[in-house]
Amino acid sequence: RDGIRFDRAYAQANWTKPSVASLMTGLYVRNHGVVVGTDYFDEEGHHKVGSNSFPLPSDLPLISEAFREIGYETAGFVENSHLVPGQGFARGFDTYEKVKPAAKRLQKWISALESEAPFFAYLHLIGPHDPYDGGHGEQFATEYRNRFGEYESEIDWTDLSYKKKVKSFSDHDLLQANALYDAELNYFDQVHVSPLIDFLKENGRYPEALIVITSDHGEELQDHGRWAHGHSLYNEVTRIPLIVKLPASTQGLPAGTHVSEVVEQIGVFPTLCNLVGCETPDQLDGRSFAQLLVGGRAEDPNAYAVSEFGKGVRAKVLAASIVQGDSKWVEFYPPELGPVLQGPTAPKNDMNPMSILLDARTDEILSRVEHDVPHPMRTLLKRAVGESPAIRHELVTSAGYSQDQIEELRALGYVE
Repeated sequence: RDGIRFDRAYAQANWTKPSVASLMTGLYVRNHGVVVGTDYFDEEGHHKVGSNSFPLPSDLPLISEAFREIGYETAGFVENSHLVPGQGFARGFDTYEKVKPAAKRLQKWISALESEAPFFAYLHLIGPHDPYDGGHGEQFATEYRNRFGEYESEIDWTDLSYKKKVKSFSDHDLLQANALYDAELNYFDQVHVSPLIDFLKENGRYPEALIVITSDHGEELQDHGRWAHGHSLYNEVTRIPLIVKLPASTQGLPAGTHVSEVVEQIGVFPTLCNLVGCETPDQLDGRSFAQLLVGGRAEDPNAYAVSEFGKGVRAKVLAASIVQGDSKWVEFYPPELGPVLQGPTAPKNDMNPMSILLDARTDEILSRVEHDVPHPMRTLLKRAVGESPAIRHELVTSAGYSQDQIEELRALGYVE
């Protein structure tokens, strides 16, 4: 109610680690290089499943550093093991912890600050996330689990082994999965986010707080024949919530306004700097949308958003998409530049990849286009991200996870 909502905001990646790296750096995936999860390719090119991953490069300016440089206290509290300090995400934060429940830890940290001290905080909640109905304790099971309906399903949604056992989902299975996903959204809103907002109000911090609520990715529940995330660039995975609540002293759009312009999550970094007064690094890919928030300019019909998908240790980007207006283009790069894409969206001939033109609002496939056939959206994509699909830091040393972190990633389905 107090915020301005962007109806067409896009994340730059389809899973947590590269997406948060883009949020923190204001860069596209190919320019920060954080593309590999626990999958990698050995020197012979064989696909492997491991426990190492590319960290956030140390030479890239982060939004946390920008705020600390102008005198803000900085803190990050995260619930996802992809974002641990060993992966480079703690840089620029005075306090940074991987902790659950993170929202309560943030409240404790704010309480210890001087009443007028300006602060920048990053809070990353792990849910809602597959496994649905998992890890939330008795309150979720009793108060929230059936809030959106209970349907006949033999699947144990708390055990990720169902992904290997279930060959197809019935209508009731999908209804139950959607109900559990909605329940998790509701649970985290009411049990974690709402008390934090109430805390800020009780402590007098809320009126002048600049608050951004967003997500690193969405979730696909068989919308296009796939499950969860990290597999495709459809809207259910890349189109994300983005709500910005301005300080009361900032003259901006009326609370409750919806903005329909296409914006990118990498625009959060320069936008916050524009609004607060911190210095914006020169090399950011992200374009500030601060003027949209304060009503300083009309919406730009040429605005676009890029999302990328890549997995592989000498990492090449496998696919990239761009949205502009009512058109969306998904470019599949030749197989020699990355692992072969599997599933419904895979090129029909591995040696002749195809690109897809979609309706940007519905993801309905409008046409399939042969690779290297000229197209205005292909030209736009190349102008936005360059000719080469290769990412930076090709030979950067990967970083490992602790055994506890590996076990948590396994529970979330990232490790076999």
